[in-house]
Amino acid sequence: MMVDLFDYDFSEEVTDEKLEEYFYEIQLLFKGNGNGHLLLEEDIPGKIKPFLHYMMEKGWLIYSPNKTGYDVHDEHVIYHSVDELIEEYREKIYGTFKLMKEEDMNYYDHLLPVINSCSPPIRWTQDTEKRKQVEIAKKEIVKDVETQLSLQHFLEKPKSRGYQTNPIDTKWAKKNVLPIIIDNVQIMEDIEEIKQFFYTRIWFMGRDDWKSNIHPPYPLYKRIMPSSFQLACLAEAVTSKEVELILKYANAGFGYTEKTSDELEYVYPGDWSYERYMLSLTKDDLNLIRSDQERLKRLHNGNHHSVWEHILNGCPI
Repeated sequence: MMVDLFDYDFSEEVTDEKLEEYFYEIQLLFKGNGNGHLLLEEDIPGKIKPFLHYMMEKGWLIYSPNKTGYDVHDEHVIYHSVDELIEEYREKIYGTFKLMKEEDMNYYDHLLPVINSCSPPIRWTQDTEKRKQVEIAKKEIVKDVETQLSLQHFLEKPKSRGYQTNPIDTKWAKKNVLPIIIDNVQIMEDIEEIKQFFYTRIWFMGRDDWKSNIHPPYPLYKRIMPSSFQLACLAEAVTSKEVELILKYANAGFGYTEKTSDELEYVYPGDWSYERYMLSLTKDDLNLIRSDQERLKRLHNGNHHSVWEHILNGCPI
């Protein structure tokens, strides 16, 4: 950047009062940028630049020559208060929400990026209780906006849905798992209750080779994890078509062959169970699994371990 010395006023007297006044302006610039570790020289007002040297002498600022900017020592950072952070977040979310009402905007393309971009300051308190207060308040603000948009917005603005993930994507799962989910969700109206229903359950989706015969016949488990907006929509869904449509856009976690938490309930539809799944495996099926486990061991230089080691070692086939 070209620096014009005539932009600076070197005639101003250097006093402690003036230094403190200008340093306070520097502190506010850092605060406005999330209290990061770099304030570019070009972003500092010209009237303050002649005083930067004195601020460094006092140990208030650190110069970063490689980045052509300055950092402020942690002890001189003006930290955000809990109320300030909540209010800033409120203004951003409700401001975008207001624009959505006035313009042709949708949740996924316009509100969700704002929600995701509102991260906490780079330097802030390590007080767990204060951080918790902010996070709770932010979730309540988002919940309020998403509840106001909810199912009507989801149905009327297709772009608000995002991209289809189709977590329930096989004929078997659509026939056996989806009806159970729909029957349960249709009688729920509380968002937290619906969230608990999904996030604490692992669904048996059949055998992996039923989805594609190029896959070994492992059991296929998924945890369906609707987003907060999708949960708000599900709370208002009445028909089975509405529930099914919303779930087409929900995320899902895969795997879960081994139970890792007592808080997770494994759900097998109808008269299916883990025992019935094992009984469904033929000699050829077990050989396919054994072959795949050997492949995985080679791939991981012998460091691959799974529950199938114990199952296959005890199998007479």
